[in-house]
Amino acid sequence: MKHKKLINFLSYLGLLPFYFLIILYTKFDAFYFKDIFFFYSLIIVSFLSGSSWINLSVTNNRLLIVVTILIPIVGLISEIFFRSELKIVLNCFLFYLLFFIDNRYLDYKIDYIYLRKNLTYLVIISQIIMLFIIYSNRI
Repeated sequence: MKHKKLINFLSYLGLLPFYFLIILYTKFDAFYFKDIFFFYSLIIVSFLSGSSWINLSVTNNRLLIVVTILIPIVGLISEIFFRSELKIVLNCFLFYLLFFIDNRYLDYKIDYIYLRKNLTYLVIISQIIMLFIIYSNRI
């Protein structure tokens, strides 16, 4: 992987807003930090979906191309109409689905797959932490 250190640095840097927004939401209990967390999740899911889509376009796998196009649309619909708990469950599913597609159907180097696996799990953990925080605020 060309520029491996820079790619790793920027990738993990993109993970920081998830945890930073969790800290802000916990400390200040302002609803807009939770909303920003969900918007940021949607942005990242859309970015990853677009990255997968462009690479799938050369494979002629029409079903996966359609799936990667629908993922941001489903994310946007959930952002508008779903409750926070359902958004989190759906986000976890979408992040893992994109990792699964990249890992299974695209020919990436092992370094990139390892990076994506770590980032996917860390993002899913951040989603689960946010779910616990939302539920603990309701008690």
